[in-house]
Amino acid sequence: MGVQKKHYIVSSDADCTVEPYWLYALIKKMMDENGDLGTCNYYYNENLFINRPNLFREIRKTLRCRETSFSLFGGFPDGKGFAVERRFYDKVGGIEIFYQLKSGKFVEHLSDDWDLGIRVVAWGGKPVYARDSRVEINSRRVDTLLDEVIKGIAYGQDGIIIMKDVRTEKGCQNTALKDTTPEQSQNAWHSSIKDYVPKNIVLPVLLNPYLLLEDARVREFFTGRAADQLYRRLEEIKCETRMIDFKSIHSYKTPCYRLYFEFRDEIFSAMRRTIGEDIGFPPPLPKCFDVVKPEDFKRYVYYFCEDRESGEAHNYFANGGVF
Repeated sequence: MGVQKKHYIVSSDADCTVEPYWLYALIKKMMDENGDLGTCNYYYNENLFINRPNLFREIRKTLRCRETSFSLFGGFPDGKGFAVERRFYDKVGGIEIFYQLKSGKFVEHLSDDWDLGIRVVAWGGKPVYARDSRVEINSRRVDTLLDEVIKGIAYGQDGIIIMKDVRTEKGCQNTALKDTTPEQSQNAWHSSIKDYVPKNIVLPVLLNPYLLLEDARVREFFTGRAADQLYRRLEEIKCETRMIDFKSIHSYKTPCYRLYFEFRDEIFSAMRRTIGEDIGFPPPLPKCFDVVKPEDFKRYVYYFCEDRESGEAHNYFANGGVF
């Protein structure tokens, strides 16, 4: 039958440390399962958090969530380590450039690995999670951005993405090797989980709704009843917004945010069953919903999430916890 040749483009963040067989395990997983997009497993060195048990507990909760959703959906690359089949890289246009206004001027950004992964999956590429391909993430991300993590502004606020320089030798960041208080731990967890759920639980089924109807593992995770409800609601949002293409980051965020608000109880219930009771319950809603009547909830969720460009929804969902 001949040999099928494939060309893989592989990346890992500059501040991460790859294990000796990370690349072998990653490519083997992609070849074994005919994957077009492969994402690595990552971890922190626990010895660096011996004196910070509260903080490390929240980090481990986030990593357990990631393990579950990546095992279920295949996952999206989040920088630490991933590979994409060259044919799909070319098909989606590779890494693109986008612009944001900052202080009245257009600022150039490179679209990150996350956006590339979304386009690959949306174009029909198969994502796979290579659990045995392990990459250690540098704790400096947490050490130097702890206050921002707690506040949920690790990578910007008010609709502006800011890539932070965490190189301590430049003297531009203060390293904080301290543990979090119970209140800070809860705030850090809320920031992390609000960022995680729309991107890792809602987005995969937004891009591939058939999973809610046809994938037995996905239906078991949500429960059949909730999966059916989520599918119907997703299709309703598509129709009312006239949106059929969610590859653009500004296209997927609004429906993901809306579905998070409307199905947060069902999603957190699924996560408690699957991951553990310590996942807890959804973080408090924004204060502006305190006076909203139950019958008006969906309507006001729509307006809140559409307000993303002014930063309200963006700030609530924290734009990327660094855990």
